[in-house]
Amino acid sequence: MMRAFGFLLVLAALTWGAVQLADNPGQVAIIWQGYRINFSVGVLLLLVAAIAVLWATLSRLWRWLRSGPGRFMENRASRRREQGYRLLTQGLVAAAAGDAKAAHQIGAQAGRLVQTPLNLLLLAQAAQLNGDEAAARRYFEAMLEHSETEFLGLRGLIVQATKTGDWETARAHARRAYGLRPETEWLSSVLFDLEARAGDWRAAQKTLEAAVRAKLVDPHDAPRRRAVVLAERARAAQNSEDALIFAREAHKLDPGLVAATALAAGLLAAQGKARAATKMVEAGWTCGPHPDLARAYTAIAPDEPALERTRRFERLHALNPDHPESRIALAEAALEAELWGEARRHLEAAATERPTQRVYRLLAALEERQGADSLDDKGDLDDGGTMINEEAMRQWLLRAASAAPAAAWLCSKCGAASDQWRARCAGCGAFDSLDWKLPPTVAPKPPPEDIKSLGPVVDAAYRQE
Repeated sequence: MMRAFGFLLVLAALTWGAVQLADNPGQVAIIWQGYRINFSVGVLLLLVAAIAVLWATLSRLWRWLRSGPGRFMENRASRRREQGYRLLTQGLVAAAAGDAKAAHQIGAQAGRLVQTPLNLLLLAQAAQLNGDEAAARRYFEAMLEHSETEFLGLRGLIVQATKTGDWETARAHARRAYGLRPETEWLSSVLFDLEARAGDWRAAQKTLEAAVRAKLVDPHDAPRRRAVVLAERARAAQNSEDALIFAREAHKLDPGLVAATALAAGLLAAQGKARAATKMVEAGWTCGPHPDLARAYTAIAPDEPALERTRRFERLHALNPDHPESRIALAEAALEAELWGEARRHLEAAATERPTQRVYRLLAALEERQGADSLDDKGDLDDGGTMINEEAMRQWLLRAASAAPAAAWLCSKCGAASDQWRARCAGCGAFDSLDWKLPPTVAPKPPPEDIKSLGPVVDAAYRQE
């Protein structure tokens, strides 16, 4: 509306001016070197307008002539860039399709048309597809000189170093890349793994905490990962005070982490804090019984009488009564206290639930110790009694030879066994992959129906005069 109104005002002004010139044409005289030229004002205005148009036309023509060569070169360069980027696109597609030959040829052509860091990426991928890792490394290193491709170059170098097992080089590149983009999820995971592999658990903890703050780690997994790192820091601590701090924090985050619980309980017991150590082991036992926890429970009071220790282990057994390890721990305590019936009852129950070599060997040891004790108390048995005891031991040992091995720390990724818990598998390097379980290659077999038949026979022999 305003534009139309303005147009009407301009039109009205021009009309008024034209009318005025028509009513009052006026006269203009130009005198130059004796010549006199007379014309009206309207003609003068037309002459001025023509001169202005001619000047504008000549000026534009002059500018076009001056800038023509530059425009020609710019247009030529633009066409080369377009062709080069088109070739780069084709080359990246060829690289993604695994056509190494086409990717390399297209990359070389694109390099002659356009100088861009993306061409280095294409050539590096083509070199990798051809198996020329040395050439790929050169291209990746050249990418580090350009801010646009520095991160991609570092990623390529990380992958190369990882493939060759050069963990220190991979870690150095990962730390540099982390400085560029610390909130990249894959990079945070890779850097954490490399620091864990190097045993630099302090740096690994910092990386983990940063990843948790950036929400790059599942909130449900974060406490467990923190606990595992702290457990390793406790194991590597130079003094017991630091070790206890780290171990207690790990136990607080995950009471089921056996290594942290056992270590913290042992350090507390060494400081005379038996009550705190007892609570810690019992909390861990509730989450999952383990022989290391049973040993830590024993170490809380190493000099106590065997009967009192058995009563303590009865409390521990009550926290997880249906677990075979609870039965075995109580049976071992009863065996030390020479409570043969109690030990036999729990070992036979454990053999019914999980017939492993360890349980059968404990039953054989029970027969041996019970027989020795009976001989000490009653004198020599007759030949029949001694043979029955030896036959029972032999049967338990035979069953142990064919039974499933005892539970061990096994990697859930590669299946490798470890003599003790570690945060990383020594075989494949996987983080937090060790589980305490039976070897998967040997499934526990149900015990024979006569699992309890040997015990009463031996007991009857010992009751003979």
